[in-house]
Amino acid sequence: MKKILGLLIGVLILHGASNPFATTQAQALGAIQQWLADFMQAKQYQRFFLYPPTSDLPSSLDDYPTYGTSCPKDQPHCHKITTLLLSAYGEFYKDYRVQAKGMCLGIIKPSSALEKGFCLKDFTEPRFEDTPKQGIRLIKLAMLRFIPPTLTSQAQHKPVVLEFRIVSEERFYLYRFREFKGWWRSDYYDFYDQLRDDPKDPYKYPLEAVTNQLLEHFKTMPRIFAFKGEALQNSIDYLEGTPYTLVRSTPKPHSKLGDLVCLSILHQQQIIGRSLCLEGYQQGGFAHQGDLLKLEFSRQYSNILQKLTITLKLQKGQFWLDRLSGQTLRTDTQTGVSELLESPLFYDQNQEDFKHRAPISFKKFTQMWQKNQPR
Repeated sequence: MKKILGLLIGVLILHGASNPFATTQAQALGAIQQWLADFMQAKQYQRFFLYPPTSDLPSSLDDYPTYGTSCPKDQPHCHKITTLLLSAYGEFYKDYRVQAKGMCLGIIKPSSALEKGFCLKDFTEPRFEDTPKQGIRLIKLAMLRFIPPTLTSQAQHKPVVLEFRIVSEERFYLYRFREFKGWWRSDYYDFYDQLRDDPKDPYKYPLEAVTNQLLEHFKTMPRIFAFKGEALQNSIDYLEGTPYTLVRSTPKPHSKLGDLVCLSILHQQQIIGRSLCLEGYQQGGFAHQGDLLKLEFSRQYSNILQKLTITLKLQKGQFWLDRLSGQTLRTDTQTGVSELLESPLFYDQNQEDFKHRAPISFKKFTQMWQKNQPR
């Protein structure tokens, strides 16, 4: 229960043997809440509420979740230093409805000084989550991105994760910006991945550089699932050291359904097989994880979202069909919560061809696909 309380109020400690802070937590929280009110221009709203109240702050550092700053191997008895991250969160109202949300993060450094981390509009309070041990020390902040209501739609939320690399007791650098498509957290976009986007510069974006503008910039960067224009080959990703160009095209409607989206893979500027096109679908895109490449088609009508996902596996320089699956989701227009109605699995290589005796190449799959399309 103590750990849960600490997570809810958004406090994190990189702990040491003592707590020499001259700035008390209550004073720091008051300053951070003032940053938030100024950042959100609170006076333009009819009313607003800032959280957490000072009375909710635990009285002991033992009640907060902690992250250890281990000593170097050659200095096993080094002096550990304490750094504390403290956040404030607010809701801002007009016409008795929440029109905006915001959060600010403060850093109480070992020197006892309180410094501003970052503030974000339309993001909720962060929860500090544990990260798996992977040779890189990370701080993970899990939040919700708030999508304000409109005249025709209710407010919605999308789960978001910001991860920061811990470089020293005082320095944190952006490692990943991930946004999930739904509450299940199974599908997501990595809008920024330092190892992918800036492999030679792990210190490009310090924690205090994070802004709404920077996060929106990441969303518009050309990459594996970002496109410009009708049929522009603008995204090359290096898989197994070989360049592949991923193309999304939207030819002019030519059927009664009115919508058509096509996805293609090019190798050395030559298309592999044929383009995969679906009528009646408005969106198409790519997602890449390890040696898996997903081609995703989706369409939405009313509060129903339908998706078709083609998962390919890259082996020895060639793409093979791994899975062919679908999803149908229904979203509650009042809460923004999505319900999974069905998730058919049309093909799974591990089940149907587990001995890999008759794998289906992507080239062959595109030919089969075209033969089965209505003419």
